[in-house]
Amino acid sequence: MDEQNVEKINKTAATLPQNQSEIEIAGLTSVESVRISVPGVKEAKVRLECVLEQSIELGGVNSPGCDFIIGRVVQYHIEDDIYAKGRIDPRGLAAVSRLAGANYAKIGELFEIKRPK
Repeated sequence: MDEQNVEKINKTAATLPQNQSEIEIAGLTSVESVRISVPGVKEAKVRLECVLEQSIELGGVNSPGCDFIIGRVVQYHIEDDIYAKGRIDPRGLAAVSRLAGANYAKIGELFEIKRPK
């Protein structure tokens, strides 16, 4: 993912009014989902459609508003150019992770270790 797209995604972290769309604020494209009513983001290389299985409220006095959400994937979408032989190419995915605060990280060096039989 290039820095321009990370800038767009970062805009979705803003606290917005309930009727304001994060997708519109970020300049992303809404795309209709196949199995759920909530639209997805067209620019996503991998997109999962999920239904809520369970929501567990965590925390307490010192950490209010923290929930653990468990979803069941009912449909997935993967860009053809990053998917082959049942695997997603990690280099093609070019994943970026959001860390604490304003920090992000790119996937670094990739290496392979054979799994035991």
